[in-house]
Amino acid sequence: PDGSAQQVSAVDSTDILYVGLWGKGLKKSLDGGTSWADANTGLTNFFFNDIFVSSDNKVYISTMGGIFLSTNQGGSWSALNNGLGILNVTCVRQYKTGMLIAGTYGQGIYISTNGGTLWTQSNTGLPYRAISSIGISKVGYIVASTYGGGVYQSHDRGRRNFAFFLF
Repeated sequence: PDGSAQQVSAVDSTDILYVGLWGKGLKKSLDGGTSWADANTGLTNFFFNDIFVSSDNKVYISTMGGIFLSTNQGGSWSALNNGLGILNVTCVRQYKTGMLIAGTYGQGIYISTNGGTLWTQSNTGLPYRAISSIGISKVGYIVASTYGGGVYQSHDRGRRNFAFFLF
């Protein structure tokens, strides 16, 4: 949008574009990228790792200062960090039941069953805890990639065990 290096981006179901500029803030576009506006109200950290838009258009931003949620298309943001042992959050994804799964750089996986109000660590079987990304398979397996430590999957929604995934 302003010539800065884009760090992360996402599009919601109404075609609103979100672009995080590393260290500079969040921009959004309502017209396919022709014009951009700041969308930073309530954000306290501009070092973005990921943007995730849920199926109901809730926007989650993972930053080096925690997780932020917007329920009004980026009009304002609220921090969702209660229970996180570390605020360097690399990604957030939503399971089909509504459960949220967050990856961190250093403390592994956190799960929230109440919309991000409270997070609980869930790392059984996950020896390497620098999470780079999280995916959810069509059958509901949670797949967590790490920075240099391999890929792990959980068949029980991350509740009890992650196992190393061999290709």
